[in-house]
Amino acid sequence: MGTSFADLADDLGEVFVVKPATGAGALRTNIIRSPEEYAQALALFSGQSDVEIVAESFVDAPEVYLDGVWENGDLQWSSMSSYHTSPLTAAQGGILSAYVLDRGRHSPLFQQAETLAREALGSLNAPGPTPNSSPSRSSRPAAPRTRPPCTGPSWRSAAPR
Repeated sequence: MGTSFADLADDLGEVFVVKPATGAGALRTNIIRSPEEYAQALALFSGQSDVEIVAESFVDAPEVYLDGVWENGDLQWSSMSSYHTSPLTAAQGGILSAYVLDRGRHSPLFQQAETLAREALGSLNAPGPTPNSSPSRSSRPAAPRTRPPCTGPSWRSAAPR
């Protein structure tokens, strides 16, 4: 609470994000571009905790997300979508919508996202489904019956279209 706009701008850039430290959602997430916006955003918090708020760098770019199936220590299948507008707008009364990206037209982006997913999940030693929890994999991947427990939230990355 006691950090000035100028100090945050020096550390994070002229545009940054403040949000609840608990990850409680985007309702109090704000993109900050001025000292006035910073003061308005801070007014939404109680000030009862020194860790109630976090500030992060902000990249103004289209957002994409990768959904996938992680099994046997590797990404078996993936699909990537791009939001029509920033997901933050949905928390501020907008409508959240996305469209599926074509793997052929966005091949480098798919390669980067899948590499990132493999590195992140591999470094976490993310498990695959437990034995007997899914049918054996044929030459054509089957749709999972349930979302695999290791994927967690979709992987997100700011990337150009």
